[in-house]
Amino acid sequence: MVDGGAALALGEEDWPEAAESFRAAWNRVAGAVSSSTDPSSSFLEQAGSWELRTSAGRSGRCYLALEGVRVVGAGMASPGAACLGGEVDLWESSDEDGREREGRELALRCVEGDQDHHHLYDFHILYNPSYAVPELYFYGRRAADGLVLGPSEAAEDFASVTPYPAAELRLAYVSKDHPYLLLPWLGTHLCETPALVREMVRGACAPDPALRFMLSWWSAVGKHFGLGLPLDKLSNY
Repeated sequence: MVDGGAALALGEEDWPEAAESFRAAWNRVAGAVSSSTDPSSSFLEQAGSWELRTSAGRSGRCYLALEGVRVVGAGMASPGAACLGGEVDLWESSDEDGREREGRELALRCVEGDQDHHHLYDFHILYNPSYAVPELYFYGRRAADGLVLGPSEAAEDFASVTPYPAAELRLAYVSKDHPYLLLPWLGTHLCETPALVREMVRGACAPDPALRFMLSWWSAVGKHFGLGLPLDKLSNY
């Protein structure tokens, strides 16, 4: 960690400690927001906890994972809408067996009902050695059928838990390949991150330089998902 003037950066050797410090800080702060009247606080509280993982195919590099975050899908149909026959075409086959399978699937979706209204999001934080900063990746899917969500659908979802309109969030989200999973995920623009962190880190409250860097970075990124950590709670960490 270089902590001075414009040369501030998070070294790769500092990343494991920084990731673990952030995980511990998140878990402690997220557990202290239940009494808040801020609507976004309840979303932060139910989001869960970050886990520190080790990648299998990238020389044991560690990363942070927060998975299964549930968001009510924007513009989803009312309960029971999935039970309307003729509006859901689940099978291309028109034979009798296909129609029977479709009927069973529709019945199952009617029973599950509530799941049709929810989207699930996974978040991963990896270290980017080129920019010497953490990098956020996220992946959204429908709870009912696992259908993958794109940037526009994600923007509609998170507009309900952030102060930003969907149009602005669409500009913040980009498609990118997850370097560890080798799968198409989504993320945020990275090019301006180092400059943003340099401006914010001087006002961060954590005494540890690596944790201060992580908290400053997350304050610039997490707000686009309704997952920003409250500064008044951070000051006591």
